[in-house]
Amino acid sequence: MAGKVIYDNFKKRWMCSYENSTGKHKRICHGCETEEEALEFLYRISQKDNQFLIKNIAKDMYLPDGDHLKRLEQYGKKLCLKTIKQKRQVIELIVKEYGNVKIDNLDIRRVQQELINDGHSPSWKNQYIETFNAIYDETAWKCDTPVRKPGFRRFIRHSKKADILTEDELDKFLEIRNWDDEKIYLFFKLVSNCGLRMGEARAIKIKQVYRDEHLLLVNGFCKNNGERTNYNKCGNSEETRIRFVPIPEKTLVLIEKYIKLENLGREDYLFTRDGGTTPLRQEYLEKKFKKAVSKSEINPHNRKLVPHSLRYTYVTKMRQVLDIEKVQKIVGHSSPQMTQYYTRFEFSEMAKFAKSAIEAADKIFN
Repeated sequence: MAGKVIYDNFKKRWMCSYENSTGKHKRICHGCETEEEALEFLYRISQKDNQFLIKNIAKDMYLPDGDHLKRLEQYGKKLCLKTIKQKRQVIELIVKEYGNVKIDNLDIRRVQQELINDGHSPSWKNQYIETFNAIYDETAWKCDTPVRKPGFRRFIRHSKKADILTEDELDKFLEIRNWDDEKIYLFFKLVSNCGLRMGEARAIKIKQVYRDEHLLLVNGFCKNNGERTNYNKCGNSEETRIRFVPIPEKTLVLIEKYIKLENLGREDYLFTRDGGTTPLRQEYLEKKFKKAVSKSEINPHNRKLVPHSLRYTYVTKMRQVLDIEKVQKIVGHSSPQMTQYYTRFEFSEMAKFAKSAIEAADKIFN
């Protein structure tokens, strides 16, 4: 905010004139007897007025080691570096477009209309809205008076959900003749028989297989770059959201034979490339899945058949014999109602709970 101070000889007092986002203003410099005091008064007005500018509120949001991210971690929301970069990029776009606008004067209809006209995907637009909401949250720390969040309308996502395989299609898919690599066959058999996410299956180490209990401990996943986390999806290092999954008997027998054949130790990954310690690549597995679907002569017409279809299939089949609450816990689904309840489970209780589903898993997949 630009401005200057002048002395009114007629009224014998200092005045300041300035211009902000809402226009030109003139104010009495109350209690100011010198030019230096009047300039200090103008500076305080400037600071108070500028604190509501979007660029000033958002300037240090989603910056590594910044106060904003440290506060989020205190609230249990620890973001990965990739997410931080994405959020920061959106912040910079918002500042470029609305930086000089005071957040308490923002025209919400303008924001919504510009998003409607924007060519990005609905998911990207929703991320833009979520980031804008985070700026409103930040006013509690940057402004004298917090600004209430408006009711941004979210956009409908058009991405089609993965289709499930019928019982006959799943049997065809898991025929050994469709696979030129026993390791990849076993990978997808485990994914389909345990309802795993791809990243979870890529991250499995031998020590996660509880052979006597017929259970698999799911306690991390591999990111696209191969980095392994110590927490499951939607979790973090403090709230890991780990779970146990029952392993059908026939699948467990195959895993044990494979472990013995490959001479794998407790700390080794179950599935690696070239027999080393590097997890299988996501893109490689997706190609193998697509090839197996083709060889199985499964009709893909007007269907979204992807590796995640196996997880959808698992949930659908397990719900035929188990109530929805049990299935949610076994597969690690979280909803607003169930998340807190799920994360409070003790380690031993989770194992006991998952063991109760072994009979159901054996009945379906053996």
